[in-house]
This record gives sequence, C-alpha cells and structure tokens, in this order.
Amino acid sequence: MAVRQAEAVDGGDVREARRAGGARQRSPLSRGRRRRGARGSRPWAPLRIRTLAGMRAGLVTAACAALCAACGGDGDGAHPAPTSTAATVAPADYGAYGTTTDDVYADTHTFSPARARLVGPHFVAQFDRVSFTTKLSHTQAMNFGYFANMDHDDMADMDGMGDMGGMDHSGHAKQMQGPSLQAPPGYRFMIVHTVPALPKSTPALPEYKNNIAPEDKVKGEIRAGGKTVKLPGIVRDLSSDHDILVSVPSGADPVLAITDAGRTQLLNLRTGRRQGDVISAYYPLKAADQIGVGVTGDFHGAAGKGAATVSVHGGKPALQPYADGPGWAEKGKAWLYLGGDIETQIGAASGSQRLDADLDAARSFRLTLPDGTTVRGVGKVSTRAPLPLGTAGQGAAEDRSGVAQGALSVAFEVPDSFRTGTVSFTPHGTYRYKGKRVDFTVRDVARALQLSLR
Repeated sequence: MAVRQAEAVDGGDVREARRAGGARQRSPLSRGRRRRGARGSRPWAPLRIRTLAGMRAGLVTAACAALCAACGGDGDGAHPAPTSTAATVAPADYGAYGTTTDDVYADTHTFSPARARLVGPHFVAQFDRVSFTTKLSHTQAMNFGYFANMDHDDMADMDGMGDMGGMDHSGHAKQMQGPSLQAPPGYRFMIVHTVPALPKSTPALPEYKNNIAPEDKVKGEIRAGGKTVKLPGIVRDLSSDHDILVSVPSGADPVLAITDAGRTQLLNLRTGRRQGDVISAYYPLKAADQIGVGVTGDFHGAAGKGAATVSVHGGKPALQPYADGPGWAEKGKAWLYLGGDIETQIGAASGSQRLDADLDAARSFRLTLPDGTTVRGVGKVSTRAPLPLGTAGQGAAEDRSGVAQGALSVAFEVPDSFRTGTVSFTPHGTYRYKGKRVDFTVRDVARALQLSLR
C-alpha cells in the first residue's frame, strides 16, 4: 500500500542561508525534513509547526515545574520531583494508517470478521479488533506517522527525551523514547484493525474484484457524538491488513458509514455489529461455481470465411441486489450476475486477423427457472470491451494469433429467493472480420449450464 508522509514546513532561515551561499545551520525543525517515515505509516493530517513549538514549550514548562518543586519544601528539605515524558496534543481531526502491531490497549474489543463486515456493490470492509485510548506512546505514535519528520538527533536535542533507540543490556532493540501523543480534550484515539476480505464474501462486480472502483462511487466516514470524522484515506484502503487510527469524540460509539451507489450502511465500531439500512442480500452473498462454455460455428462474408469458436468464461455467478447498468433491483427481486470475458478464436492460420463479436445479451443468454419461467439477460458482451485490470487471461488476445477477447457483463432479474436455474448460451450479434461485417452460423449448440447457489 502506498504511503504518505507528513512533512513539517521549513522556516525562511533555510532560504536565506541558501541565498547567502553560506553553510546552513540546521535547527531541530529543519533537520526534521531528513527523517524517513515511520514503518508503514500513512498520516492523514500534516504535522504542524505549532505542534513542535508546543512540544518544546511543554518541555520548558515541565522543566520549570520540576525546578520549582525542587526548590519548595515542607520544612524537611526538598524532595526530588518524579521525571515524566512530555506529551504532545494531537489535532482533533488527526487520522492515519499504520502497520499492524501487537500493541495491547486496556480498552480493547475483539469480534469475528464475519460479523464485523460491511459489503456493498464495490467494496468489502471487515475488522477483528478495536481499541480506545487517550494517549499513545512515542513508538505507537510513530507507527501512525506522528513525529515521523524528526530524526534521532532532533529528538536527542530535546532535553528529557531519554534514549533514542539502540540496544539495551540484553542485546534487544530499545523502545524509542520521546514525547507521547495525547488526544485533545473531549476526544479519544480509536485504533481499529482491518483484515482482508474473504473471497466468498466479495461482490462479483469487476470494479470491486480488481479494487479499482472510482473514489467518488464509494465514500466512507465515521460518526460519533453528533460529529462526522473523515476516514484517513478512501474506502478501498480498508481491504488490506493494517491499523487505522482516528481521533473521535469521547462518550459515544463510533459508527462507520459507507455509501456505495447511493445507499448507506452502518457498522458500530465498538460492538462490531451492523445497524441501520443493512442490505441483507450481502450477508451472506450467494454464489455458484465458475462457468465456462463454448460454441463452434462458421463465419463468412465479403472479407473472407472460416471456422470459429465463440466462448464465454465467467467468474462465479452471484445473486446480488445491485448490478452496474440496471442498478438496484426492485423489492423482492435480485440480479443473478455473470461477469467474466468473451473470446473468439479462428486459428493460428489467420495470422494477426481476429473475429470481433458484439453480442446481444438478451438473445444470447437465457435463464430458465425451476418453474419453467424464462428470463433474458441484460448487459454487455463484446470482444471490444476492455477487460478490467488484473482479469485472468488479460493480454491473451495479444499473445495468441486469431484470438479476440473482451468483457462479459450480464445480469438476470430473478426473485430474491432464487437458488437454482439453467443458463443457455447461443451467440447472436454482430461480427466483424478484417473490419467488415460477416455472418456467423452456429454448428454445435452449447450445453446448458446448471447453476446452484450456496
């Protein structure tokens, strides 16, 4: 996963030194630009200069307080004040991605990803753990990109910061010491762990399969205490294995709200339970085994003639409440969705020539229900429709002579109680060879496909 690093803004002293041609005097703040980011971090809110300034001010205040305590007394002599590490207060809108860690927080809730999951037409987001705290240690904050623009020298320059890594007496790496990160008043940190989606729970739509759904199609936010907090990224970032930190208002359960294709679903991030407008057809998603069928025939026309095979290779047919194109199914209905690719092959002797096919989905695909009812398909089936990125077999058309390959996207409107049926494939449509229209005559009828959802 690509990462973004927070950067501190340099003051004008650097530009002045460069204009003067003299040696640059590095301040702790300017040295911070050289800092490599925390491992796997993806900060969302930038680290502000006033944060570092406030940190130094806090150190000075702490030092003065310690000195006053040492000078004061109860008549029996001064008692040394206990030392403490300064804390930096995070912005109220802070959020970031970090690598998964084994850090233990006192307020932690675990749940099954099968329950703590939201599924939509173009996304799946699921979680197995959430923690709440008002303070992060320096190392924990570094995991989420905070203090990431400060190097070890910078931190060592700050009095009272202690050891900055290295090895302890037993030869183990030391925990980095430094200022802790405090949640702002009225807020707490939520650390939620995301886990990759299970294949059987993923929608069949090609945009989801390859994790390329446009950002404006799927949007997410966190709601808590009457306030809305942005996700530190986009919804498709929730599909991998990492920790997400978000500063949320205290005293209320944070709720994840994801809107996909105009419908919003809610997940309580403290209990891991779905609520609100849940689309029940996704829990669980019903699907059948992958399909594949071919038809042989002959093409002929002014441009030439020959034998050809027209075949379709689908993903797992799935019963879904939404399909691209027709949109959301009516109440009591669902879409039996077939996605995959269509391929024509006319043999190696054709050289670089190809037989392009634009099929009529309604005439080419027919679904027969158990009661004998026939449903025609809707959608697009064309060797000229580009395959989604990452599709199995993509590029095969360029690697094999006489092969044309494109996308298959067909849906049948069925009762939402549908579980079994038979799909027949007879290719009807427009064919072109050497850029000119040709006719295609089926020689062998394709076998019917028996579907059984589970």
